[in-house]
Amino acid sequence: MNHSDHYDSMQIETIDVIQQVMEQEGEMPPFERHCVSHAIRYVMRAGTKAGEPWQKDLEKARNYLHKALMGHWFETTLSNPYELSKELLPYMMKVREGRGEGEA
Repeated sequence: MNHSDHYDSMQIETIDVIQQVMEQEGEMPPFERHCVSHAIRYVMRAGTKAGEPWQKDLEKARNYLHKALMGHWFETTLSNPYELSKELLPYMMKVREGRGEGEA
C-alpha cells in the first residue's frame, strides 16, 4: 500500500478501521460518521508523525468529534498544545454525561 510511514505503526491498517466504521449499520448520519472516521485517523497516528507532537493529532481528533457531536468546531484558547489534557478531560466528561456546552 502506498501511504506515509506514520500509518505503519500498527498491525491493523487505519483505512481498514475507517472502512468498517463507514460501513457499519446504525443511526449515525453520514456526515457525523465521516467526522468520526477523521478522528480515528488522527488517534491512530498520534505520536508517530515525524516533527509533530502527539497532542496535535489528539486535538485534531477532538475537533472532528466535537463537530460530529455539536455541529460546529471546537474552539480553544490553548496556546500550548501540551496543556490539552488539562482542558480535554473536563470537556469529555461533560460530553459523556450528556451535557452540552456552557452547562455546568
